[in-house]
Amino acid sequence: MGIGNIFSGISDFIGIFRRSDDSGDRYLSSYQASTTATSRKEKPKLNKNSSAISSKKQYTPPVKKEQSLQPLWQKPENYDKNACQLIVNCLKQVKLDRAESSVEKLQKQYSYKTNRELARILIVKKSFALANVALDSRDPGAFADKSAKEILEGMETVQIPRIVRFSAEMIYQIALIYGLPFRYLNWEVEVISVFYAALLGDVATQYGIDWLKFGTSPEKSISSEIKALMIYAIGETACLFYEKIHFHDFNPFKKANAFSKISRQAQNYLKLFNSEAKIKKMVSKEIEKAFPIEYHKLCDLLEAKSWKEADRETFDIFLKIMSRKKLKLCEAVLLANAKFSSTVWISKLDYEDLEILNNIWIKNSDGHFGFAIQSQIYMQTQSLECFYQGVGWKINSELKSYNQLTFDIDSPKGHLPGFWLYPDFPIEPDNTIADWLTVFFKYVSSLPVKVMGIDDAEPIIVNSSEQSPDVNSDD
Repeated sequence: MGIGNIFSGISDFIGIFRRSDDSGDRYLSSYQASTTATSRKEKPKLNKNSSAISSKKQYTPPVKKEQSLQPLWQKPENYDKNACQLIVNCLKQVKLDRAESSVEKLQKQYSYKTNRELARILIVKKSFALANVALDSRDPGAFADKSAKEILEGMETVQIPRIVRFSAEMIYQIALIYGLPFRYLNWEVEVISVFYAALLGDVATQYGIDWLKFGTSPEKSISSEIKALMIYAIGETACLFYEKIHFHDFNPFKKANAFSKISRQAQNYLKLFNSEAKIKKMVSKEIEKAFPIEYHKLCDLLEAKSWKEADRETFDIFLKIMSRKKLKLCEAVLLANAKFSSTVWISKLDYEDLEILNNIWIKNSDGHFGFAIQSQIYMQTQSLECFYQGVGWKINSELKSYNQLTFDIDSPKGHLPGFWLYPDFPIEPDNTIADWLTVFFKYVSSLPVKVMGIDDAEPIIVNSSEQSPDVNSDD
């Protein structure tokens, strides 16, 4: 299929339906007036809460009709007119105020995220809402597999018009994330362009996402997996489209090769998910990526030297990691006692997360606290009793309670993190904190030095009179 005049073709197509439906003109007139200032090269009037968006590089509106390129289609028979009209009608249903407010809220909540990360969160949230699945606000990533299954089940009863409406709103919101000003004239043209790039290629047709080309007859059945793939593919294509504008400072409408490349990338994205199992896994992975373990609060606490609060936050993060990997301490001890390599189970904690946690502590304590420091102290003596004495966890030969720890930089080296002593630490009844620490420290010591941030530091000297044989208990 040749590359024809894209902007002209889409504009003419939309114009047909505008002329046949005066309500479309009335709908557009409500926000065309707000673009007058922009067209006159004046500063556009934004909502009072739009500071997060207005501070970004301003978006360049699409080129005028006479500057246009060729569209993705040459002949009307290459697409279904009724399917295209469905998109146009759904554009009229997009509530711009709600869409803009939602983006502002998202940007405020995740101000430390990149544009692509914000867009990923938005796409995942759309898939939850589209399938009428509740989004677990505590830690969505901990239930990624379960949520993916629920989303696919919920998609079974979702009809194409609903998908189109949600997707149209999502494309507009992704445009806002990448710096598009509020209410500009040609956003609808770009929405249709994204639909065509994502769903009109040969790969999309091969995979059954062919409603745009062949229509949406009631008797035609589209699987729930394909419906889910639609919204993720459209979201990915929208990101590719607006990244070209935001990062490369040019509009794909001006370059046929650029838009053609986006179309190819969109089709290549679809190629990755050629089975129901792969689609389900993709949805699960996207949920995990959208809601990863967050460390910004821990960084803020450590920078403020709020050691106890930071230790509690580390404990909360540790529990999230264990929950996501479905790890129980009894499993760890069982494998350790069976003489399995410690990495068999501890690697489930996610090596990257341990690395991040450790390095945040080391960086903010000048190498005084951290998992690697604690592991180094333990491995020098191979004795938990010596470790307890060395890090100051014992008083009068008794292991301290959590509240007896010294949450201060003047405490012994390796004193923190100390959440291991927290009363709610999830230890099975038949095991002890010693079981956990023994296996954990050995695992940390086995990691590459450059990864865990362990320097060739001087050995930690522990008073020999306080040493006693290592025992597998807290006493």
